[in-house]
Amino acid sequence: MIKDLFLLDNLTLTAGKLGAPWEFSFDPASISEKARKDKKERQVWIKNPALKHCFYSGLIGQSELVRVSKENGPRKFVAFAADYDCTLSDERIKEAIAEMEVKPAFVETSIGGHRRLIWVFEIPIHVDTREFAVFILQKAKKWLRLELLPMLDEPAWEDPSRLLCCGDKWEPTGYGAIPTEVSQAFFVSCGKEFRFRSTEDINIGLDVVEAECKKRFPETFDWPGEFSIGSQGPSFWIKDSISKSSAIVKPDGMFTFAAHADKSFHTWADILGKEFMAAFATTSIAKATADIWFDGQKYHRKNQGIYISMKKEEFQNYLRVDCKLSAKPDNSGTSAIDQALAHIHSNQRIAGAAPFVPLPVGITIFQSRRCLNIYDGKVIEPQVGTASFGPKGEFPFLSQVLWTQYYPREQFEHLITWMHYYYTGVLEKICRPGPMVISAGPPGCGKTFISRSLIGLSVGGFCDAASFIIGGNQFNSELFSVPHWSLDDDTPNASQHASGHAHMNMKKLLANDVFMFSKKYEVPCPIQWGGRLMASCNLNETSMRLIGPVDDDMACRVMLLRCSEFGEQKDNFTFPSRTETWKLLEAERRACLRWIHDWKVPDHIERDGRYGYVPYKEASLLDKATQSSPAASFKEAVFETLVEWFRQNPETPCWRGSSAQVLQLLDNDPRNHAAMRSMKLDRVNGHMEQLEREKIFNCHAETDPKTRIRLWVFNCPTT
Repeated sequence: MIKDLFLLDNLTLTAGKLGAPWEFSFDPASISEKARKDKKERQVWIKNPALKHCFYSGLIGQSELVRVSKENGPRKFVAFAADYDCTLSDERIKEAIAEMEVKPAFVETSIGGHRRLIWVFEIPIHVDTREFAVFILQKAKKWLRLELLPMLDEPAWEDPSRLLCCGDKWEPTGYGAIPTEVSQAFFVSCGKEFRFRSTEDINIGLDVVEAECKKRFPETFDWPGEFSIGSQGPSFWIKDSISKSSAIVKPDGMFTFAAHADKSFHTWADILGKEFMAAFATTSIAKATADIWFDGQKYHRKNQGIYISMKKEEFQNYLRVDCKLSAKPDNSGTSAIDQALAHIHSNQRIAGAAPFVPLPVGITIFQSRRCLNIYDGKVIEPQVGTASFGPKGEFPFLSQVLWTQYYPREQFEHLITWMHYYYTGVLEKICRPGPMVISAGPPGCGKTFISRSLIGLSVGGFCDAASFIIGGNQFNSELFSVPHWSLDDDTPNASQHASGHAHMNMKKLLANDVFMFSKKYEVPCPIQWGGRLMASCNLNETSMRLIGPVDDDMACRVMLLRCSEFGEQKDNFTFPSRTETWKLLEAERRACLRWIHDWKVPDHIERDGRYGYVPYKEASLLDKATQSSPAASFKEAVFETLVEWFRQNPETPCWRGSSAQVLQLLDNDPRNHAAMRSMKLDRVNGHMEQLEREKIFNCHAETDPKTRIRLWVFNCPTT
C-alpha cells in the first residue's frame, strides 16, 4: 500500500511533504466547536497561516512536494478520497461497502462529523494532464460505485487541486489497497476512452478462445480445420449436441443452429464464462501495460527488479507469448496487441531510459521531463551488527592492507572518511558529489586492489575510465552505468598534450553531476550521476603527470594520497597469492563495510558544503604536482628572467606587459632559447593563468583601458 500522499500543514501553503494522513494525530480539543459546526468559521481556521494541521490529497504533482495547480500539473494518483456532506452511521457505511466490488481501505470521520471513504493503490496511476486527471475522477465515480452513499461532494471529487482536512478518526476496513491488476485495468479502460476509440466489448483473439475451448471442452472440441471467423464446426459447448457442423464462428461468439440450443447466438462470455472474460481483460491487458515504458525507439519492462530494453519485434513477441494477447484483428480492425501498444505509446512514454546512479530505480522527473532510471547496480550490504578494525577484529587482512598502505594516521583517516561518505550515499541511494582520489605509490602495493576490488565492487561496480578521460568517447553507457570509475595506467601521461586533455576531462567530470548518457543506437538522455573517480600512478615524474596542476579550481575536487611501500611499516606486509587474496576479500568484505559505514568522522577533518569533507593532499605529492605540471618549466624561466630584470631595474616597482611581451622578455634572455623554442603564444596565456591561480608569484592580470588587451603585472618581491 502506498503511504506517500501529498500533505500540507494549512491551505495558505503550496509546498508540503509526502506521508500517510491516517498516521497523523492531533488533540481534538485544539479545534473549537464553532469551527467544527460552522463552515465559515472552519474556512477561517483552515486558512490561518500559523495553523499546524494536516491537509491531504491523493494526487501528486509533477513537483512532488508542491501542491497540484495550473503551474504544477498532476503526475500520478496514489489514492482516491470521496467526501460525503452528511452524517452516516457505521451500519449504513458497511452496507454500502458490502455492495462495492472495489473496496475502500479506510473510513474517515471529518472534523465536522461527516464521513469519507479512502481508496489507496498498490502502484500509482500516472497521468500527464489536468484534463486526463479529471476524466479519471469522473470515471471512478461509477467504478467505485460512489452513488451507494448520499450527498457526495462532487465538485471536490472532480477538482484535482482540492485538499481534504484530516479528520478525527481513521478506521481501516480490512480490505487494504486496490490490487494492481484491478487498478491497472481501470486505468487502461480510461486510457482507451480518453485517448482512443471507445469499445465496450473485450477484445479477445480467436487464438486465445481456441486454447481455452480445448481446455474446457477436451472431449467435444474437435474443430475441423482452422478456427477462424466464418468457419463451421460442432456446437461443442452444448450438451448432447452431436452435429459436426451446427455452429459458425463469429467475431463476438458462436452462431448455432443445433437442436439442443436454447438460443441462436452465444457470446464468448456465455461459452467461456464471465469470470474468464473478466480475468482475461484484467490480467492480460494489465500485464501488457503495467510498468512498461516507451522512449520512442525501445520498450522497457521490469524483469526480476531490473529494467530490460526491447525492440518492437521482441516486445510484440512478449505480448503474444507471455501476456497471451492476440495479434488477430477483431471486427474493429485492431488486435489486443495493437490496443496495448497504443495505450503505452499515449500514456507511458518517456523522454529517455538511462541509469541515474545511485538513485532508486523507476520513473523520475529530471529537468521537467519524465525519464526512467534503469540503474541495476547492486551495493553490497554491510554485515549485521558491529565490526572492529585491526588484527583482532573481524577483517584483519583488509585492516592491514588499508593501514599499511595509507599510513600515517592523518592520511588514513581522510581516506576512510571519503569511503564512508561515498559508501553510505550509494547505500542510501543518495546522489552525493565528491572529490576524486589519486593514489601515488610504487607498483604492486595494492592501489588497484583497493580501488577496484574493495571499493568498486562494493558500491555496485566499476569501469576503466581511460577511454573517457583520454579520448572523451561519445558512447559512454558502460561508464555511466556504474558508480565507480578507475584509472590505473600511465596512458594519460604519454605526452604533455595527452596529460592536458586528460586534466581537462577530469575537471569537467568533477565540476558537474549532470551528463548526457549516450548508448549506440539508443535515445540519448540527460542523467544525474553521483559516482566517483579513483586513479593511481607511480612515483616517477612521468607517471605523476596524472595529478596535474592543483590550483584553486581543483583544490576542493581532488585528494592526493601517498601509498606506503610494503616493508616500510613494522608489519612487513606482503600480498598473498591472487586466489588467496580474493578469498580473504570475500570473507572480510561485509565486516569491513560495516566498519566503514559506522565510521565516526574525526572533528579535525574539515567539513565542506558541496563535497562533504575537504579533501586531503599529501605534502610531497602536492609539491611534485606543482613541479611536474606543464607550467613548471615555464614558471622557472619566468622566475629567473624576472629576477634578472628587477636586478637591472631596481627602481621599478613592477613589470607590466601582454602575453606577447612576456614571450619576448623570455626570448631576450639567451638562457631560455632552448626551453622557449616550441613555446606558442596561446600556451603562454594558459601558463600565465596557471601562475596566477597558484598564487606563488605576486602577479595579477588587468586590462589596458585603451587597447583592451590583457596585461600581466608582476610586482617586485621587495616592494
